[in-house]
Amino acid sequence: MTENTRPVVAEPASEHRTPERQHSVTALALFIVVVAFAAVVIGIIVVVRGAASGAEEAVGAGASEVSAPGTLAWASSLGAESWGTPAIAGDLVVVGADDGVLAAFTHSDGEKVWEFDTGGALRSAALVGDDALFITSDSGAVFALDHDGTELWRVETGVGPVRKLWDDFGSRPVLVGDSVVVGTADGRLLALAAADGAERWEYTTGAPMRSDITTGDGRVYAIDRDGVVHAVDSASGAAVWAKPLGGAGTTSPGFSAGVLVVGSRALHVLGLDAATGDELWRSSYGASWVQSGATIVGDRVTIGSSDIGEVRQLDLVTGEAVWVATIGGWPWGIPAQADGVYYASNISTEAMKPWDASLFALDGTDGSVLWSAATGPAVDWAIDGQAMFGISGSPVVTADHVIVAGLDGVLSAFTR
Repeated sequence: MTENTRPVVAEPASEHRTPERQHSVTALALFIVVVAFAAVVIGIIVVVRGAASGAEEAVGAGASEVSAPGTLAWASSLGAESWGTPAIAGDLVVVGADDGVLAAFTHSDGEKVWEFDTGGALRSAALVGDDALFITSDSGAVFALDHDGTELWRVETGVGPVRKLWDDFGSRPVLVGDSVVVGTADGRLLALAAADGAERWEYTTGAPMRSDITTGDGRVYAIDRDGVVHAVDSASGAAVWAKPLGGAGTTSPGFSAGVLVVGSRALHVLGLDAATGDELWRSSYGASWVQSGATIVGDRVTIGSSDIGEVRQLDLVTGEAVWVATIGGWPWGIPAQADGVYYASNISTEAMKPWDASLFALDGTDGSVLWSAATGPAVDWAIDGQAMFGISGSPVVTADHVIVAGLDGVLSAFTR
């Protein structure tokens, strides 16, 4: 055999095809391709229809198998728009809506387990205790429910119903020992016995309480609508100090390592000495008022703005900016953090188009966007006549999902 000679390899008998057989094989191959293509198309349709039908019921189990971060895993109808934040209670996620219904869903697949009608719009998150859930309603009542949705007690505060949104009863309760502390729309802090709702103490702020309450070092911290920060002894309700911020107060304070972090409509975020109220540092947000509350992890403060659509991370000790992430819209919710990733949300109007996302996953090291996702269509509530989109409350995080309640009236879970 010469160098350029190749051995002749006999073609196997099974590979020899007559013209008729060739046509049959070709037809079979085409049939297989068509079937495979149809299966892919049907799968896409199922996923898309599943996401769309999430406003009616939880998406099927197939959606939960998708592992790509930011993919819709399930979506369940709330029956009305939601301005609040979901809360995790064991295997359940509990969330309220504007129609006054507090509902519980399994956070693994979005199946509704129970619901409870409070009789007034729900704008705050439920407080989850070991033995009960606590929620404030725009009807002016505070409710304690068993984890199965059974009412344990209610206390009428003498306030309500209140005007929609801006004067709402939107202060999330906090547990202080065996007491539940709530803020009211007529400017009071009330400490109620967690067991039966009996009043322990009352403190008058002088202006409506809309923001969540924070505790630390034996004190309760709250901001009233006039922008005054109040520090109150958690055992007696006695005033410790009060500090005006210079602008309306709608943010929720954050507490860590003796520092109280607060934002205001005076266009800045402040770090205050939690014991005295003295200013430690000030971070200017330029042309933006600060609606978001602060998430503090270690020596880092992460907080949203409003008008400029930014989420910023600040140094807890100095207030210096570590990074700035632009997500657009109005970031009103408190960012959530898990495994070094921050989850932030926003709401938008038509004037802020293109509106293409309302939930963002941000890298905790530099604020870069890892992924983003959009929730449903506009709601009838409007600012300056423009319909609103997105998420007013804060995300919550489970082992597998990031869960948000939208202005579209849908509770949505996205894969982490």
